[in-house]
Amino acid sequence: MKTLLPVILRELQKGSSVALATVLEAKGSAPRGAGACMLLTQAGKTFGTVGGGILEYRALQTLTALFSSPSPAVVSVAGLDASCAEGFVSAVEDYALTQDEVKSLGMVCGGNVSILYQVLSPELLSFVQEAVSRLNNLQNLWLVRTLANGKVIRLSLSDGRRNPTDLSDASIGPLYCRKTMLQPSESDPDQLFLFEPIMLNTHTYLFGCGHVSQCLAPLLSQLDFAPVAYDDRPEFANSDRFPTVSAVVCAPFPQAAEKLSVTGEDEIVIMTRGHVNDLEILSFALRTPAYYIGLIGSRSKITHTKAMICQQGFTESDFAKVHTPIGLPILAETPMEIAVSVAAEMIRERAIRTGLKT
Repeated sequence: MKTLLPVILRELQKGSSVALATVLEAKGSAPRGAGACMLLTQAGKTFGTVGGGILEYRALQTLTALFSSPSPAVVSVAGLDASCAEGFVSAVEDYALTQDEVKSLGMVCGGNVSILYQVLSPELLSFVQEAVSRLNNLQNLWLVRTLANGKVIRLSLSDGRRNPTDLSDASIGPLYCRKTMLQPSESDPDQLFLFEPIMLNTHTYLFGCGHVSQCLAPLLSQLDFAPVAYDDRPEFANSDRFPTVSAVVCAPFPQAAEKLSVTGEDEIVIMTRGHVNDLEILSFALRTPAYYIGLIGSRSKITHTKAMICQQGFTESDFAKVHTPIGLPILAETPMEIAVSVAAEMIRERAIRTGLKT
């Protein structure tokens, strides 16, 4: 949805409606997971995918048919001056993929997929403008859709600092979800909430702007991490070398605690040019709530660093929290190979943290 919002905004500004398909749930060998989206414009252009093959063909047929629906519903739009918007059509369809159908998707066994279909009309322009504005300003943003009887009855935006839908029974915890989640209402068995994270203002702090970090930063940016490059050398810490990061910080390493505010949703990757700087940043990192700390280095360097950090009062249990040698063991040698191994490890740790894997 993050990449589709600007397209939706552009179409609504032209006075055109768009048709949107969103995967609500996927079980078995379904091609895409919850949150996968495909958009159809009135001009017939498509953006995104719900999985390809026969499933996507059916979805496109339904989206096309929805454009001609004669009976628009009304949906409440939360958090804006406009209390409702007309010209909004929605429906949910369930698909059980057969053996022959999954073969067209290159899969071995079948799966079940539920897809939410919506037509968004220009009456929703102010709502989408607000969403894109928050996205452009890098604000935390969840899109919350309330469903009843297979239709969307309410749209709302959340910044995560309060209940996402302003409904007492819709809370999903203080961190909210990091992946699209379909959750039933506790007070109304006929209602469901689809929570979709659009922008999570968390950060991956890359300490050291050498070759590996330069390879790692664009990878992380494409994987929905938000890297921040940090180095004390202006010739290394600059936007020319790191055009895809959320921010570049050029400051002495001992000032990290003053410059940064690390949360429990952040990651720290330590790849500075020397043992002294690594030790300074590791000491800082272990005092933060960051859920992932990775330290690059050889076995001998790690042994030395462990001894030094314990001399500062940290324990072996503290050091055990550090992922070192950093990255998954794929026999990486080049900077790009090392970056791939680090990114893979971070994907795994993020999935474990968010409950997707155990």
